[in-house]
Amino acid sequence: MRNLLSALVLGTVLATSSAVSSAQSLTDTITVEGELTYAEHSFLGGAALTENAHFIATLEVNRFAPASNFDPTQLEFPASVLSLEVMLFEDQGIALDTGAVPTNCEVIVGAPQTMSKAFADGAQTFAAVYRMQGGDMNGRTQFCGVGIEQMMMQLFAAGIGFPVPLAGASDADFTATFEVASERGSQMVWAAGIARNITVESLDSDQDGVADWDDNCASSDLSETVIFADDHDSGVTNQTDANGCTIMDHYAACETEQTTSFLSYQGPSYCESQVAYQMYGMQLINYTEVRQLRTALMAASRD
Repeated sequence: MRNLLSALVLGTVLATSSAVSSAQSLTDTITVEGELTYAEHSFLGGAALTENAHFIATLEVNRFAPASNFDPTQLEFPASVLSLEVMLFEDQGIALDTGAVPTNCEVIVGAPQTMSKAFADGAQTFAAVYRMQGGDMNGRTQFCGVGIEQMMMQLFAAGIGFPVPLAGASDADFTATFEVASERGSQMVWAAGIARNITVESLDSDQDGVADWDDNCASSDLSETVIFADDHDSGVTNQTDANGCTIMDHYAACETEQTTSFLSYQGPSYCESQVAYQMYGMQLINYTEVRQLRTALMAASRD
């Protein structure tokens, strides 16, 4: 906990010089919810929290942001946080008073400086921090940062890379730091707690059930059944494979084979003739459906 909090505070003076670009794309929305055990304002002092005090942290990130360093124990990913907001609640859902310090970075105007940082031990990420910093409409500097650190339950998937936590129940340490600074000085809010539940919603632009970051077919044909030439309905459900490609996508990917013979060949291409068997091999369809696909394909090729 102490190391993470230090890393967040350092973010106010060591924030990356890379700014979020409009070209950066959202891949995941991470929501961390849990018990709020500590909150303090640099002027107002510590908050008297009840056992029902809680927090909700929401981050939008781009998991494809490249790392800027090669230290496997502390990987840094500039320009990877698109938004960051933390809501702190007292008992009965009453928002905690944080004075003039906002606990979100929506007030930042222009392109904020952002950073995600993954802390790893060997081949396993065990903690991460996410930071945003920039100026507001009043010329002040705003800083927001959150951190999560593994306790007993595994927090990240095996391996080292961009830190998207595992969804589900959790017991991770949670820290948050916020600052507003101007020529007159600065005010800060620190918060800490225990994450109890993590939700990860990955963007799925074509709504095929496979996240964009893992989708080989970004704009799937989501027809209900497999139809050839617009009017030859096979009656076979247009299933989606593990890579986010529907059966219709597989047929669309086949390039029409050209023949150099004198007699022009009329019929499906070799690629098209093999799709049904490939789908059968993937266990997306049964053999009766293989025959249905081949029959409809042949009928369409004769038109």
